[in-house]
Amino acid sequence: MNKTKSKPLDENKIKTLVYCTSELILAGILKALESAKDIDITNVEKTTIDSFLSSIKENKPDIVLFTN
Repeated sequence: MNKTKSKPLDENKIKTLVYCTSELILAGILKALESAKDIDITNVEKTTIDSFLSSIKENKPDIVLFTN
């Protein structure tokens, strides 16, 4: 399973989970969000929809960014 997890969460930040199977698109998304002070990427899923759904249940993000 290809997962990356971020640093401990800041409760004031928006917990965000990203699902993207394309390394190129994912790199662009992460680059665009890296300067956002109020967004915390809690997890990145790159493999299956099942692992993505499990990650939603486990991490309980505020928002989900989904590309396919």
